[in-house]
Amino acid sequence: MTAEPLICEDLTRRFGRRTAVDGVSLRLEPGRITALLGPSGCGKSTLLRMIAGLEPLDGGVIRHGETLIASTRRAVPPERRRIGLVFQDHALFPHLSVIDNVAFGLAHLPRAARREQAAHWLERVGIGDRGGDWPHQLSGGQQQRVALARALAPEPRAILLDEPFSSLDAYLRAEVREDLARTLKAAGVAALIVTHDARDAMLMADDLILMDQGRVLQAGSPEDCYARPVSLSAARLLGDVEVAMGDRAGGRVLTPWGEVASDGPEGPAHVMFRPEALSLSADGLEAAVVSVAYAGDQAEVDVERQGARATLLAAPGAVRVGDAVRVRLDVARAVTLD
Repeated sequence: MTAEPLICEDLTRRFGRRTAVDGVSLRLEPGRITALLGPSGCGKSTLLRMIAGLEPLDGGVIRHGETLIASTRRAVPPERRRIGLVFQDHALFPHLSVIDNVAFGLAHLPRAARREQAAHWLERVGIGDRGGDWPHQLSGGQQQRVALARALAPEPRAILLDEPFSSLDAYLRAEVREDLARTLKAAGVAALIVTHDARDAMLMADDLILMDQGRVLQAGSPEDCYARPVSLSAARLLGDVEVAMGDRAGGRVLTPWGEVASDGPEGPAHVMFRPEALSLSADGLEAAVVSVAYAGDQAEVDVERQGARATLLAAPGAVRVGDAVRVRLDVARAVTLD
């Protein structure tokens, strides 16, 4: 595998008056998994197709190190970019055996070497004994492994995966996710995974990119994006978020849930926090329980204080509707926006 990063700068794609991808920049490093997270229709798959060479650029450039891959004036054909692409539906050839599917992109090698390389990658992804089978004989998870082996066999500069877990049930999803991450890391390839599932993104990614309406909202580590969102839109892509109105004065914002330290101009401000930042506490502020929803190993508890509502997580059976409780906000996990 190559050690040069794949660099995308200011990529733009328009369809008539609609801008599907609007000035997106990203950098895919060898040996690292980048997750691109956003709602359906936000431009994720279009961006993936632009990098792979299946969509032209209306703006920006793609480079591998210092080598130009694509711009608005010229573009390396998809088959010469050395960028692997795993489609959402796997796109295996039904008329070819499993081993011949993997060997398909190795036409530059002699036949014996093609099959040897294909067999090697089938072993790497954990289905070395299924080379003689047909795609329809495999489960969804096994078909995805074949598609991954086919993409990795030519030793690409980068590999792109479009919603790789969308067709898998919850149990198989976890197993395949772990196997996929392990295989990509072992291969040392730069990987970009497109998904609309926040859990998949955070569990797999070294680097996370949050995208909406064709634009990047935030980029960074999963921990930073979750704990320190730059906007309410970015925060909501990664899960539930509570918003409290407050007034900033003297370097603090006073909210119904407590005071939060905050630099900036005086005046109205929003304080955002995740449900886990608010907890039941004997030394907290008085609140009333207005609803309780059982969610397996925990309960989602809606509490009200001074006309404001928020959700916290508690042990099942800890409180009931109508209870007077005390709650405490972990102010270190709260983020202030003007």
